[in-house]
Order: sequence, then structure tokens, then C-alpha cells
Amino acid sequence: IGIGGSYQFNDHNTPLGSEGQSYTVVAFFRWRAVDFTLKHRINKAELKVKELSENIDGLRKAIHFQINKAYNNVLEKKKNIELYEASVKDAEEALRLVRKRYENSLSPVVDLLDTQVMLDHTRAKLVQARNEYRMSLIELYYESGILSKEINNILLQTSK
Repeated sequence: IGIGGSYQFNDHNTPLGSEGQSYTVVAFFRWRAVDFTLKHRINKAELKVKELSENIDGLRKAIHFQINKAYNNVLEKKKNIELYEASVKDAEEALRLVRKRYENSLSPVVDLLDTQVMLDHTRAKLVQARNEYRMSLIELYYESGILSKEINNILLQTSK
């Protein structure tokens, strides 16, 4: 429902002169018996809801995948540590045997040095594997959303 009106001065020679005048009075009433766009708007809203729910499901699946990937990476790095620990034990045993052979003049000093280098190399690989394991744990904490809680706990403990 609405009411409107206007009044105009029309003159060829002077502004706002009185050569001609016009009046307009308007009253209107509009009633929409049938809304033809309502069904379209409802369908559009339903499709938007469906799209958003599928996006949420996709995000959940992506998060689940990333957490599983990080967890499997942690397991792999842990197995690598076990492998390198066994390699260090083997290298220590090899060094012990070569050292005994060297002390009994059955092996040259070059063999002893090569075995020591091999032991140092496997120890370095073990340290690297432990660091990679720690980094994979941090990645798992990050992907699962508990990294910030752990950091806050550490900060609270160090401030006491």
C-alpha cells in the first residue's frame, strides 16, 4: 500500500514560473497472490545447503586422511629408528672384531679406520632418524590439532 504525489512548475522563460503547472497524485495497492520466484528461491537454498554439507564432508575426509597419513609416517619413522639401532649394534660388533684382528696383526689400520667411519656414519643416521621421528610426531600433533595445547602446556611448565 502506498500514496505518492508531485507538483511541477513549467515555464519557458523563467525558472519556477507559473506558465504551466501539473499535479500528480498516486495511490497504489499491490497484492501478490502467486509468487512465481518462491519455488526457485527454495530450490536454490536447498542446493546451497546440500553443497555446504558436501563441502563439510569433504573437509572431514581430508582431515581424516591427513591424520592417518601423519600417523603412518610416525610408525614408519619409528621402524627406521629400530633399523638404525640394529645397524649401530652391527657396526659396533664389526668394529670390535676388526679391532681384535688389528691388535693381533691380522688386519691393516685402514680396515680399522673404515669400520670406525662406518660406525660413525650409522650413528649419524640413527640421530637423523630420531630427529625425523620427532618431526613426524610434531606433524601428527599439528594435523590432529593438539600441537597448540602441547605448546601451551610446555610454556606453562617453563614459566613456573
